[in-house]
Amino acid sequence: MKRFFKGKFVQQFLPFMILVIGGSFVVQEFVGLKYKYPRIMSHDLDTEIKKQGIKMKKSRTLEEEYELMK
Repeated sequence: MKRFFKGKFVQQFLPFMILVIGGSFVVQEFVGLKYKYPRIMSHDLDTEIKKQGIKMKKSRTLEEEYELMK
């Protein structure tokens, strides 16, 4: 039995396979959350900011920023 646990299969390949296969299940759970709650937070945040009276700056492109720096 000791010889079995000292082999390369158990020490290297088996943990690697557990990581790869187990990781796919973890990623699957996070992807499920992504589709379960799609952008609810950002839309609510924008409306709350407007209700508080906070003015947001207009987003600018990189070219506009470059022109301002000239």
